[in-house]
Amino acid sequence: MDILLGLVKTPAVIIAIVAFLGLLFQKASISRLITGTALSFIGFTMIKVGGSILMKVLTAFSALFSKAFDIVGVVPSNEAIMASTIDKLGATAALILLFSMILNILIARFTRFKFIYLSLHLVLFMAFALTAVLMQFGFSNYQMIIICSLMIGTYMAVSPFILNRFSREIIGSNEYAISHAAISSYIIGSYMGKWFGNKSTDTEHLNISSKFDFIREPNIATLLTMLVLLLISCIFATQPQVKDAMTMVYGAGAGDKNVVIFILEQSAIFACGLYLAKPSC
Repeated sequence: MDILLGLVKTPAVIIAIVAFLGLLFQKASISRLITGTALSFIGFTMIKVGGSILMKVLTAFSALFSKAFDIVGVVPSNEAIMASTIDKLGATAALILLFSMILNILIARFTRFKFIYLSLHLVLFMAFALTAVLMQFGFSNYQMIIICSLMIGTYMAVSPFILNRFSREIIGSNEYAISHAAISSYIIGSYMGKWFGNKSTDTEHLNISSKFDFIREPNIATLLTMLVLLLISCIFATQPQVKDAMTMVYGAGAGDKNVVIFILEQSAIFACGLYLAKPSC
């Protein structure tokens, strides 16, 4: 019984069960059932592993940047924060994801909001964020599951409906719609495009020099961005501050590394962590 309860409380197992039930209701083949369930389990584990990598790099970078420019702040990252709280909030957040999906399906079936939200990794981030906030106010697990499931499940059905009036002009049909956690920026951008844009021009048709094709690769863009940020931080930080940041990453082996290797290696590790932490859901 203890083993069974331990499995049910494990976030990755709950996600796998959700995937299994979804495929089962779709009458998927045995092969697809096994593959989908296993990949869901692996995918959630990848988020945890990738987030842990991000957390380590971001902790060192945040400390270095804050000391270099004498400011106090945080470096937000959905994946990193989720990885740091997954053991404490993971089971609750996973159950919120399950009940939010069920509510989304019910709303789509019985109301005018006929959309199913498919970006489940974003829903999972929302579940973690809301759970963390409500926990600070002293809500119990049952209360958090009910409140968050109602809020997120409603959002999952309503947000694509709101954006559908804009997306169907681009797509040309109501076959599918677009939604995202940044729905407010989508709405603002849609109105800005309507008022000031020109439908005869399309960013997809812009001619960009082949010299900059490498920027289209997300992993390279991430690596370069982190490289620039670390380089700037190291330039403005003192040598002891840089050594402190390197010690956070390398521990006792910090003395064997030079600054250039530190910048290059941590930029690559950050890109690797972000790649692992963003599996398709």
